[in-house]
Amino acid sequence: MDNLRTSPPLTLNAFTPAEQNGWVELVSDSALLSDLSSEDCNLLQLSLDLIQSCLLPVAEALAKAADVTGREAIDLAKALQSRLLFLGRYELFKEHAIHKSATCVVMKAYDEHAEEDYREQFKKFADSSTNRITKEDFHSTLLTLGVTLDATLFEEKFAIWDADHSNTISEDEYIKFCKEQLDNNQRHEVVFKFMKNKDQFDREIDAREKNDLDSKFVVGVNYKYDSTNEVFLSALKQANLGDAPMCTDSTAFYAGAKFSSGVLPPEMIYALKGDDDLKTFETYFADVMKSDPELWDKIQPKVKKGRKEEKYVVKTFLTTLIEDEDGDLIEQPRSQSPLPYQLVRSSPSLDIWSFGTILYALCTGSPLFTVNRDDDLKEGVDMHKVATWDDAKKIKSLAEINDPMAKDLLSK
Repeated sequence: MDNLRTSPPLTLNAFTPAEQNGWVELVSDSALLSDLSSEDCNLLQLSLDLIQSCLLPVAEALAKAADVTGREAIDLAKALQSRLLFLGRYELFKEHAIHKSATCVVMKAYDEHAEEDYREQFKKFADSSTNRITKEDFHSTLLTLGVTLDATLFEEKFAIWDADHSNTISEDEYIKFCKEQLDNNQRHEVVFKFMKNKDQFDREIDAREKNDLDSKFVVGVNYKYDSTNEVFLSALKQANLGDAPMCTDSTAFYAGAKFSSGVLPPEMIYALKGDDDLKTFETYFADVMKSDPELWDKIQPKVKKGRKEEKYVVKTFLTTLIEDEDGDLIEQPRSQSPLPYQLVRSSPSLDIWSFGTILYALCTGSPLFTVNRDDDLKEGVDMHKVATWDDAKKIKSLAEINDPMAKDLLSK
């Protein structure tokens, strides 16, 4: 290491076979690095310092150094990265889920191979004879990437992106554009949606592929993966997602199979009427109580304490797959035992209410009701507030909004 620090090889030829072999053995043997690292001589830190501070030709020589078997140091680094990254490519934000529910988890991740995708995109858009994208085609390309510019702004921006003033976009110019305009010169971010149920995964993929969704408003599927009935996920390109609440999910014309209760309207909240209702509810969800504590924690009755204790639940239900007249499998409410409430049929009014709660949060900076990180109502008192919603509560809430147009829209 001292030799490398004091007299680093400026070319690979200046790196003797013995030195190359020793360097590759060193960077590939974690046990050796551990043994030789201490407070007096931290060999691992010295190696990192050397790599980060050396001249580019030195770094190239260190990367191409090979041991007696022909293994290059850079190949070992790539193998380590591939082993540590999810699917050999993505660095997951494992400790900070965007959304977590009983049926899915949504996580952000860094895509360490985004440039490869950009190069593949360029090949698809470029003229094969010139290996360049014409100005007209580049304008169309921006629309597919979700970038909308008027004619004047496009002309101004194109003059900057077309660095060699050829009136076309080269591959290097395209890569630079993607990194600057799409990634803001940061590591490329994507979103993963891990789904527990394969049927739900298949339906979501099918719906996205069949419908023409606007990439400006809907996160698009960039990659999908089915790990043989163990975990199901779709990797989604990052759009302006934030921590968007999930609205109601409908199954066979009924709402509430999946939900975030913080965006549900009053008709979706039910006050249990005594012990009989409670027993009926717990009997229906007996299997959930035993086998899925996370889901039970979400759906179990929430208590509003006071002179008269009240228990509230969401009008949710379990589902089962049945075959329709066309032979397709569809979800239907499971009816192994009765529920204490009538299920609510899906309607546009449910989605309008959910939209209103989101708009209220955007206008005031606070949710309409107190919710947890999954956008579920936290306590029984919060469910009581929704269940007993009236004009007086609406007027009080609207007083928090300053924008007159937003207030008028939310008052309807």
